[in-house]
Amino acid sequence: NVRLIRQSMGYLKQVDALSLSLSAVQEELELATESKKAIKSYLSCSFEDALESIGDSATKLIRNIPNMQTSSIQFDGLKENKDGKIKEEINAVISMDGEIGIPIKSLSGGERSSADLAIDLAVIQFIEERTGKGISVMALDEAFTGMDTVNISEVIEMLKSCNSNKQILIVDHNQISSQAIESRITVVRDGQTSRIMQ
Repeated sequence: NVRLIRQSMGYLKQVDALSLSLSAVQEELELATESKKAIKSYLSCSFEDALESIGDSATKLIRNIPNMQTSSIQFDGLKENKDGKIKEEINAVISMDGEIGIPIKSLSGGERSSADLAIDLAVIQFIEERTGKGISVMALDEAFTGMDTVNISEVIEMLKSCNSNKQILIVDHNQISSQAIESRITVVRDGQTSRIMQ
């Protein structure tokens, strides 16, 4: 009996030691879970702040374009899918002419080109400000699709004033844009070959 009592006491001490160890591990897990939540919350706030900053910059840029002077661009960081689950996804929306939250994808050609360009420039500017690094060349291919003469001229002026340390390469077939740009290279296709004219 004495031997069983000693064994039982030994087991109780082991159980107590393991319980203390388990409690310590549980506390560490709770701390890790809370830390993870805090970090995720911080990153989420930082991400939301970044989206807001980009939206503000894109809004300032797009308001230089005549038919977009009352527009404002925002980003939604979360979206609910058909099953009711929340999906992290960035969607750009624009408010203009009294309508709020219009998906940029649903805009007309010229409006969408203007909004896309303003967002691209705002993202580039945001990255450069935050990292201290940026791009020196920006290539735009058919960036003025759907825009009228006045808007093309305004967008070109916006590009010129946006950031003077960038070289902007514009590929376009529009006569209005080619006349508004000082330095240009004209490529003329002649049958199977092309030639460059300055």
